Amino acid sequence: MMNTRKKIKEMLENFDDEVYTLQKAELKKIHEQYQDNRITEVFDNICEKWIVTHNELNEANEKYRTLSEEYRECDNDKSGMTGKISELNTRVEKLIDDYNTDTDSLKDEILAQNYKMECLNSNYKKLERELEAERVHVEDHMKETQKRNDENKGLQLTIEALQKTILQLEKKEKDNSEDQSNLHYDSINDLNNTITNPDLLYSGSFSISNRMNDIQNNQSKLNITDAVEEILQDINIDNTLTEESTFHTEETPIRQANPEIMRVPPGSEDICLAEELLEQQNGSLHLIGDSHANRFYGCLKIKDHIKLHGKGGGRVTDMVEMCKDIDFLPVDSVIVIVGSNDLFRTPWDQMKQSYQELVQKVKNCKDVTFVLIFNRYDKSHLNKHILKLNTKIRKLLESFPNIKTMCTNSYLKWHHFNNDGVHLNITGQCKLFEKIKSFKKHQYLLNNEVIHSMNHSKHHTQNRNEVKSRRKHNSNFRAEKTENRRSPPRNSVSRNFNTDYFRQNKMNQIPPRFNKKKRSGNFDKINTSIDRNRTRSSSTRYDQGTTIQCVPEYQYEYPPNIQIHRPYVPPSYPYAPTHHTCLPYTCIPHPSMPFPHPTIPSPHPTISSPHPTIPSPHSTKPSPHSPISPPH
Repeated sequence: MMNTRKKIKEMLENFDDEVYTLQKAELKKIHEQYQDNRITEVFDNICEKWIVTHNELNEANEKYRTLSEEYRECDNDKSGMTGKISELNTRVEKLIDDYNTDTDSLKDEILAQNYKMECLNSNYKKLERELEAERVHVEDHMKETQKRNDENKGLQLTIEALQKTILQLEKKEKDNSEDQSNLHYDSINDLNNTITNPDLLYSGSFSISNRMNDIQNNQSKLNITDAVEEILQDINIDNTLTEESTFHTEETPIRQANPEIMRVPPGSEDICLAEELLEQQNGSLHLIGDSHANRFYGCLKIKDHIKLHGKGGGRVTDMVEMCKDIDFLPVDSVIVIVGSNDLFRTPWDQMKQSYQELVQKVKNCKDVTFVLIFNRYDKSHLNKHILKLNTKIRKLLESFPNIKTMCTNSYLKWHHFNNDGVHLNITGQCKLFEKIKSFKKHQYLLNNEVIHSMNHSKHHTQNRNEVKSRRKHNSNFRAEKTENRRSPPRNSVSRNFNTDYFRQNKMNQIPPRFNKKKRSGNFDKINTSIDRNRTRSSSTRYDQGTTIQCVPEYQYEYPPNIQIHRPYVPPSYPYAPTHHTCLPYTCIPHPSMPFPHPTIPSPHPTISSPHPTIPSPHSTKPSPHSPISPPH
């Protein structure tokens, strides 16, 4: 506060205002007149406030002058900007007019270009159709040319064979002419003898040679069948010489040519050429895979031109190793059924690399189809993992051209699989074959079919585990799943089956057929000593719908023995039955029975065995009511 007051006093001392100077002089006079200091103090206070206000006024005036100058400058700038804005508006309007003009012209050009593009597209499609027609024409021409070339090759082979035949005929004619000279010499003096001119004997061969030369000169022609038939007719030359004399008449024929040399099997060369031509045009069908591929190949009826490269239990890496030594041609087709054995065994990175190597091996073939992994019905919880793995495999193979994938899990259900739940039964094989044939319309599949039996097991390779599995699941064409089999009965020549039915009070009734879900597959082990010389091994099972025909006991406590004879099966009988009812076992009453029991007829035809019947070595406890004891 003191500093402010001191500052104000300094300002008052230096204040040079005219009014302040006059008032200060008057104040001094008043102070001298009244000798009162309060007047001076009041004046000083008023002057202090006045000088502050005066200074503020001066500052405000200075600001006003500054702002006035700035305002004038802004006004000048405003006038300049207004002129510039008007110029820019004029320019913008001009640019808009130019843009509209250019847009209209461009629209016209676009319409013209669109019309040209439509014309060019129509011309392109027309040329494309013409090119396709030309390509088809060229293909037809190439096929016709190939066909004619093949026919020419066949005719050339025929001509060569005929030339060899002619040379052999000429040689034989020369040999025969030497033999005929003596006959001519002996009969030359006889007036009534008729001698055949040897030149006439060679006329046929000369005509054949001339005809062969004509065929060689005109082998480009297609209509040569008639000429060949005439040549074959001319080969049959009648080389007989008749000797006539006044005393006797004797006919001496000349030995003809060797028929094995002259005759060519009709159509054999054409068949060979047709097969070679078919293989050249369609190539071979390669079937690559694990046991699924082996079984699929074994079910095919026609296996010509179909090559199997299978390995039971094989993985994708095994298929790659197997295909390293195979030469695939561009006209070949490939079907790959693999991947089931890699589930939870092979990492995906290794599987991916193996699939890529396998595709690189077969990518140049005409058509390649990969059959994805089948569902599992022994462990159904694995199917969701199989679906994920199939998706990965499909996405991997879609990146390669000329590679197709086929998923079969949408139509192969549980009843298409064997008891193991992994391999297909005959119904599943038929279903898979029909789908592959419709998906892959190949010449070797369209005319093929599936064999409805198990005879195909000898046509494809199997490892030891697969053979064991086939023996274990021999009745693998059942629709329903079965329970565990019964324990095998004792191995003996004879067995009494009536005691079980006595306990159930089922006398005088035909024993029911065994339940299909509880089949006993070991009846073939009974009576094995009788069938030592049978053509079929004793391990073969006939347990599907087996019917046992027994003779019930009527009056004896202990029934006599009943011999069980397995019917004779001819060698032509299939490996396993294709129907649910097989040849039945027939229980024949023992010859020692006291009186003839009525035989209950079997619902199935019985084939009598040609082998002798061996009587039972076991003794039976005699019945106390029996008038005649059974022999021991």
